[in-house]
Amino acid sequence: MAVQNGIDSKQALAAANSPTFNALILTSPLTGANGGTGVNNGAFTLTLAGNLITSGAFNSTFTMTGGTSVTFPTSGTLATTSQIPSTPISLANGGTNASLTASNGGIFYSTATAGAILAATATANQPLLSGASGAPGWSTATYPGSTIINQLLYSSAANTITGLATGNNGTLVTDGTGVPSISSTLPTAVQGNITSTGNLGNQLNTTRTSFQVTRSSTVTDVTGDGTDYTIAWNNEVYDQGNNFASDTFTAAVTGKHIFNMNLFLQGLLVAHTSCQIYLLASNGQLQYLYNSNPFAASVSGNLIVSGMAIFNLTAADTVQAHVVVSGSTKVVDVQGSATSGGPSIWAGYLLG
Repeated sequence: MAVQNGIDSKQALAAANSPTFNALILTSPLTGANGGTGVNNGAFTLTLAGNLITSGAFNSTFTMTGGTSVTFPTSGTLATTSQIPSTPISLANGGTNASLTASNGGIFYSTATAGAILAATATANQPLLSGASGAPGWSTATYPGSTIINQLLYSSAANTITGLATGNNGTLVTDGTGVPSISSTLPTAVQGNITSTGNLGNQLNTTRTSFQVTRSSTVTDVTGDGTDYTIAWNNEVYDQGNNFASDTFTAAVTGKHIFNMNLFLQGLLVAHTSCQIYLLASNGQLQYLYNSNPFAASVSGNLIVSGMAIFNLTAADTVQAHVVVSGSTKVVDVQGSATSGGPSIWAGYLLG
């Protein structure tokens, strides 16, 4: 058998447009089944040798480094690796600039350069607090999940905020342990403080300092020759606060005190030309109630003097009443009476 140009010379050729060589059909273009592309590439070149190269107006080279399966989109533009931003994606490119770990119930926030997550708290009802220009944090104190109208919030325990039950026509007060409430009645201690420093309307004041004392009998020959007699008051009509004893008033609190006194002198002689009746405090304050010629103002040697004085006292300061008659002998009496109304009487109370 003779072979010419790789073809058996005895092989019969079919008289057709596509000759057949032992079942090899040479079609144009050559099909893929016969080792062709099935496409008339014309002037274009297709090279397959591990890499794919196209030539022509838009020549491209695809270099394969291993088994690869790539699905191309139906439209759009493919980017090169240099156009893909690095990870983590920056804030400028829409990322967080951080590798974040999720926290169930956590809060996303931003630092100066990246996103961050504040871990969730295991305690309910803790509000989020600002960290100034730093990271935020959870409040240590817990707050109620809801409140009602007109309700006040207070710390019912350490780090526990609670709603205070409201009330109509009341005021905020606290009990002996400091627990607040709304009440229409002031605590006893508060009422005592109010009544000791001021009177509310017609409210009875049972704690403010006040006293009234008298001479229940006449004390004779106490002055007249210049003797300074400290008047002894032997009858207490009342002494609210127990601040008076014998001849002395003692201030219980610091404040202004007002005093009123009636003094009945008897036995004055014509030669008794000088008389001073005054109140003297231990802090040096002195106020005259009378300073004149007693006999000239008397009726048959009897003289009633009335006066009022206000002293600014500090707690524990004392006050006493004095009388001095001069010019003759020591025969002047301070008249007293068994009646509580006088005629010699001294009274005083705290102004405030």
